Amino acid sequence: MVIAFAKYALRNALRRVTTSEVKAALGVRNKKSLHDAINRLIRYGLIARRRRGLYDVNLDVAQGLANAVPQAIGKHDYVALRRYSRDGSTLGLPSHWAEVIAQRQYWLEALTNASQGTTPSWPAQLAFPVTRLVTPSGRKVPAVDLPDRYIIPARSLSHRGVVYCAYYRPVFCDGPRCSAPPKPVCSPTPGQLYRYLSPPCPEPYCAPAVPYPVPVSAS
Repeated sequence: MVIAFAKYALRNALRRVTTSEVKAALGVRNKKSLHDAINRLIRYGLIARRRRGLYDVNLDVAQGLANAVPQAIGKHDYVALRRYSRDGSTLGLPSHWAEVIAQRQYWLEALTNASQGTTPSWPAQLAFPVTRLVTPSGRKVPAVDLPDRYIIPARSLSHRGVVYCAYYRPVFCDGPRCSAPPKPVCSPTPGQLYRYLSPPCPEPYCAPAVPYPVPVSAS
């Protein structure tokens, strides 16, 4: 729901919204569901109450949420979407909701591809490309290559969207590669991050295998 509204706000460049616009964007019908939805958007910092029935929209927050790990579709969201689709098809859905559902499907394909080596559909590979990283530990690991970060997959990401991220800053790092700003590496567990980002032996006794995680060369 939150990501769907974020995409709706960005697509329409909304700076302010009314209660009725929130209701129409999310498809909620009763007062309690609308009240809960508005409070949830406020908790995420996506909107802020300006006066009764009018809210300011934070497009910076919306951009961050739109690029976040796709969340599972909640049961209340499915109830709200029934009015648009009776047979489970996304064809009748508003464009922002159709995009959220499609991205969720592509994300699950990418996780399966990265963890099991399956072949995803081309839309899934385009939305969430998978690469192999050489890590400072010397291990190679598949990761979903997002514009602003790498995500090492795990089964838990199919039902939760929380990840821990770290920038790698080694003790020993010389040469032009060390001046390039590396993307952060993210994982659903801190232990997995530590395992891949730690050098083969404790610094400064040995240098990391690579200055920071980088995609495996195609050559």
